[in-house]
Amino acid sequence: EYCLQEFPDSGLDAEALVLLGETHLMMKQPSRARRAFDRVLREHPESARAEIEFVWLETVDDALAHALES
Repeated sequence: EYCLQEFPDSGLDAEALVLLGETHLMMKQPSRARRAFDRVLREHPESARAEIEFVWLETVDDALAHALES
């Protein structure tokens, strides 16, 4: 989050958002991960990494569904 705020014109926004989302997943914060991945898809649809995010989004959706069932 720090890099995104402090270096907004670095050209690495998509990569930083992906890493942020992955970090939130590892920290068992699927809602925050989902927001990061949604943001990369919305703000950087041309990014090659955006295609990967669809898989991560499914993982996040599954984690959220499981959390709601518990």
